[in-house]
Amino acid sequence: MKLQWFTLIFLMFGVTAYANGMHPRHEPNFARLAEQINVNEAQMDAFINVMKEQHAQRKEIHKEGRDAVKSKMDALHRGLLTKLEAILTEPQLDELKDRMEKRRQKREKYRLLNVHKGNCCKRGQRHNSNTEEPAEAGI
Repeated sequence: MKLQWFTLIFLMFGVTAYANGMHPRHEPNFARLAEQINVNEAQMDAFINVMKEQHAQRKEIHKEGRDAVKSKMDALHRGLLTKLEAILTEPQLDELKDRMEKRRQKREKYRLLNVHKGNCCKRGQRHNSNTEEPAEAGI
């Protein structure tokens, strides 16, 4: 009985914290990224400001819907790199680009492993593991 109460209370607080935006993935840690690419104190404020501005713009673009997202995100990314070229040194910029590419590859790998696209599974179809197209149920 005590375990059930503990579980219930834990879930209530966990769901409440998540709903209030306290999930750790909601706020990116730009200071940690700055440490990883060796940003010095003189560059730190400018770097963090540019990254926060870019993050806010990305959040706004995501609200617009999927159709406009790809082209706007690509343009935003190019603008970010242009702004950071004025702040970071060449090795720092190379390190940042490497990290971005590794992260992109990781997302792509995850996307290929988890190909769920929407309502097809609700209609009784399953995705074929080799393609992004849904396969018929039971195959």
